[in-house]
Amino acid sequence: MDDAQIAKRIDQEERDSQIARGLQEREDRRIEEMQQSGPLRGTVIEVNESSHSQQGQNCRRRFCNFSIMCAVLAGGALLVLFYGPSIWEGIGGDPNDLPDFFQDNWDDNIGNGTSVGDFSRWQNKGNGLRLTLVNALTPDWDVYFNEAVSDWDKSPALHLSTTTMDPESECVPISGKMKVCNAEYGLTSWTGLNEVYFEGRGSFIVSSVAKMNESYLKRSSAGEHQYVMCHELGHGFGLPHRDENTNNPDLGTCLDYTRRPEENMRPDEQDYSNLAEIYGTRRALGISLLRTRNKEDTSRFQRIVSQKRSYKEGRLLHQSGRKEVYETILGGDIKLITTVLLAT
Repeated sequence: MDDAQIAKRIDQEERDSQIARGLQEREDRRIEEMQQSGPLRGTVIEVNESSHSQQGQNCRRRFCNFSIMCAVLAGGALLVLFYGPSIWEGIGGDPNDLPDFFQDNWDDNIGNGTSVGDFSRWQNKGNGLRLTLVNALTPDWDVYFNEAVSDWDKSPALHLSTTTMDPESECVPISGKMKVCNAEYGLTSWTGLNEVYFEGRGSFIVSSVAKMNESYLKRSSAGEHQYVMCHELGHGFGLPHRDENTNNPDLGTCLDYTRRPEENMRPDEQDYSNLAEIYGTRRALGISLLRTRNKEDTSRFQRIVSQKRSYKEGRLLHQSGRKEVYETILGGDIKLITTVLLAT
């Protein structure tokens, strides 16, 4: 091979080598660009996805912990609600010192734990109570009225007498007496209603009214008629409810809320005992008369109560499943407390 051919070949190899280096450099740059763009972006995406996944797991973990905490608290509350008294006694607590939350009564002035509400009283001297009940009922209610009066008069604290007047649906109160009426008062949501009027600084009862709502009771059983009559008269003497939970076992008194009125048509010995706590007994020192009300007191009372409006315009003091209590200030020192027995 001559020198010219050798030189030509060397020149060709150099060009080939340059081309190869150029290709290699371009490939290196392409790889570098891919590393800077594609792979890194993929890494970022993987990191972000991992971060979102971790956040989701953390959220689910916190939600799970919160749900478990709520379930534990709810279970604890139910445990305390239903078994609080037993737990209290189990740790050596005195049942009489239970917190107010566990007491059935919302205000028990006598303190024997047998009532739900306020005890109130007619003014007397502690030797029993003599009271006249005015029958302003239609004749078909006489049998229930007479039986209820007879039942309550068995209390050693009471000496009851009755008088009759023409049926009166409005049932205007009479100073110093309890009036009992019936009528179709409409779909008022109550079967029985009692009004107690207080007068003076000592807040003694000076009059009471009991109403039977025929709009509900007209188609009710004789047992419910007797139950409602006895119930409303009991309020008129100043007694509150004994139990307001109809799911509890019946107490056998008409001052118990019940779904079985036939089992709770009359007062019981505890009702008589409560009356004795309020008024004393008639066998102790004779019969105590009510405070004598002069004509001026009576006239003023009748004038003020004639202006009374619907009890619902008063202040709602208490509400439960079958009971509402309203307070109305009528004027001067006369106050009206209305208790309604709600229909089932």
